Amino acid sequence: MVPVFSQWINVVETTDQRQEPVVKGNVKGVVATDSTYFAMVPYAWLAGSPATALNAPENVVLTESRAKSYFGTTAPEAVLGKIITYNKEKKRTVTGIVKDLGYPTEFTGQEFFRLPPATYSLGQWTSTDGANRVYLQLGPGTDTAKVLAMVTKVAGEKWEENLQDSKLPRSIKRWFKLIPLTESHFSTYIPEWEVRKASKPVMHGLIGLGLLLIIAASINFVNLATTIAIIISCLGLFGLAVLIAFQRTKEIGIRKVLGATVTGIIQMLMLDFVKLVLIALVIAAPIAWWGMSKWLQNFVYRISIEWWMFALSGAVVVLIAIFTVSFQAVRAALANPVKSLRSM
Repeated sequence: MVPVFSQWINVVETTDQRQEPVVKGNVKGVVATDSTYFAMVPYAWLAGSPATALNAPENVVLTESRAKSYFGTTAPEAVLGKIITYNKEKKRTVTGIVKDLGYPTEFTGQEFFRLPPATYSLGQWTSTDGANRVYLQLGPGTDTAKVLAMVTKVAGEKWEENLQDSKLPRSIKRWFKLIPLTESHFSTYIPEWEVRKASKPVMHGLIGLGLLLIIAASINFVNLATTIAIIISCLGLFGLAVLIAFQRTKEIGIRKVLGATVTGIIQMLMLDFVKLVLIALVIAAPIAWWGMSKWLQNFVYRISIEWWMFALSGAVVVLIAIFTVSFQAVRAALANPVKSLRSM
């Protein structure tokens, strides 16, 4: 078991290689853990030893980039023994320097404290947030269902105590899930501090759009620019749908609690985007008519621009917009309102 608890650091003070004072404010990437963390995450050690670097509560391990931000180009070995003061009260000694991982990862720590053993209160046992995480290292062939049952049993007992102590209704439930590291950055339903995540359905959608773009380019290179313009427009509309659905998550949850139907919520979200598309059509249609009229005057034999051409184009654009937004609208409407309101 590897605990990783984020630390809130308002100010860091130390001295650089010229003994000049260095003061950093609102420092991020500071975590409390233990030596098992460095056995789990493959850091390369530039100075110090992973076996002893966190054997005392006053020690701190820095990444190479964080050490350079404090002490300049000082060699890693020379940084060992330097004193850093956190929040103007806690002094810590640098006992290790590790090389930055150098690739995208959820292990974003830059400074590492020792997490001392402690007896946690009932409130801490039953409180969850996105700043503190626990990783379980399981060997090959481990029965994950059995491990999850053990975790649920221990945490469930504390939760029952909390219900009794706080006099909360028994209808409030908690559950746990083991997430492989390979899937962790796709768990967008679990907010985590300073961890950027990606939606797997969105990623698959983007891959599909990419394949569609390649196919369209192979079939007809002349229409590639048009295809790109349509796909970029769809991507922008889809991104806007994701953003608005996220911003209105709590509103949707409240509407569902108050009796709104899934169909009504989908219609509400769809209507907002259809209005935007219609406004765009009203603006674009006269400009397109004027531009095409001017261009067609260069030809002796030319077609006349009819109103139904704009009506048909507008209908196609509206249908594309509805198709693009429909996935996110349905997903937002079907979301569990309890989860969206829990963080209020």
